[in-house]
Amino acid sequence: MDSVPGATGRRLRIGELAREGGVTRETIHFYLREGLIPAAEKVNARVSYFDDGHLVRLRLIKAFQQAHIPLARIREQLEGMSRLGSPETPAVRERALAVVTEFLSLDGEEPPLTPAEVAKRASLTLEQLADLEELGVLQPQATDQGPVYTAAEVEAASAARTIIDQGVALEKLRFVRRYSELAEQELAFLLHHLIKPAIVAGRRDQVSATLANRGLMVLEAYLRRQHRRRTLLFPPEIPDLADPLADSTARVPAMREDPDAGDPGH
Repeated sequence: MDSVPGATGRRLRIGELAREGGVTRETIHFYLREGLIPAAEKVNARVSYFDDGHLVRLRLIKAFQQAHIPLARIREQLEGMSRLGSPETPAVRERALAVVTEFLSLDGEEPPLTPAEVAKRASLTLEQLADLEELGVLQPQATDQGPVYTAAEVEAASAARTIIDQGVALEKLRFVRRYSELAEQELAFLLHHLIKPAIVAGRRDQVSATLANRGLMVLEAYLRRQHRRRTLLFPPEIPDLADPLADSTARVPAMREDPDAGDPGH
């Protein structure tokens, strides 16, 4: 490798950046045109140097793309790093990469699947899969080319199938949309009571929303455990609890009657 040290660390030619970033030269040129990575340091008309900051930025973009996030949203996220008070330095970008990887629950490549493949693996019909989406139980990543299905949708659809197999009507699974609402409330909590106050105080780089979110997850797991230990498995009588779906006014899709519902390939 013929990189030479610079004031900001290594100086990389475009071929070296492409090799270390796992992309092609054409991809780098495209990102430069789109403003997704900053311009290189020009030495002369034929020679330009990139640095480790560009490399981490490439890895950030790849992390978002791994989760099938559209480029327009990726640009918003990269711009938001500066808007929320994060200085544009390689060290901060490296930390941001770790945060993004955890936030998006990335664990290797996520090859896209067709709806038919998801339905087959989850032992559901395509109609049932569509109903779960309309209910908000399944929420595949939206892209410019349409929704993207991955192994995560298979896992969620299989979990839904397990509940249905226990005798719960499919349309009652609209209950789980409350988990999405809770996730939105958690984000709002962190925004109003951690991120915004830190920005106002000029100490955004001294607090971690990721660590705070981990804390919320631990508290949620703890409270679920304590609730189970209070109620136990066999209470002396069935508790008189209100039906959480009784006041639901959400539109419920008409469930399709399918004589071949047991055939996942139908």
